[in-house]
Amino acid sequence: MTDTFDRATKHIRFFSLQILLFTAVLTGIVPPAAHAQSFEHATKDKVIAALPALEKLAQGIVDGDSVPGLSIAIIYQDEVVYLKGFGVREEGKGEPVDADTVFQLASFSKPIASTVAAAIVSEGMASWDSRIADIDPSFQLYEAYPTTQVTVRDLFSHRSGLPGSAGNELEELGYDRDADSSTAPPGQAVE
Repeated sequence: MTDTFDRATKHIRFFSLQILLFTAVLTGIVPPAAHAQSFEHATKDKVIAALPALEKLAQGIVDGDSVPGLSIAIIYQDEVVYLKGFGVREEGKGEPVDADTVFQLASFSKPIASTVAAAIVSEGMASWDSRIADIDPSFQLYEAYPTTQVTVRDLFSHRSGLPGSAGNELEELGYDRDADSSTAPPGQAVE
């Protein structure tokens, strides 16, 4: 067990280092003084010019047995400019990773979700204290009162009453990445 844990820890550290190195490569297209302000000096051509280095790095991660596979999507100004998979979906199996492979994000979804929420808050489209039911009238918890009162801040602070594992079982219930949230799992009626 300890050996497996040590190997997993090594892979996570190595992968984190690789991500940091890639970030340095990609952000190297922006002058250092601009890093603190914005990426407005980055152009689509500069992003595309950085792709060969990104592909080499991604393939090196897979070839070095750090991860069995990974996929990369790059969006520049609301346009998808790059989608590609590397390696295989599962170690020891041959099914390749492609642009449509679904990976579990686990705890990585937290910084992504909070970054998106922070951008929405900074644009004034909502606040941390906006009620979820006001944003999405279809939102519903088990009890009526928390349904009407829970806020964006509550969800990110784990104060909604939902267990920490809430949402983890969606695929097991029959939902996939293309499922519409207004539909029930296969074989079940929408309430």
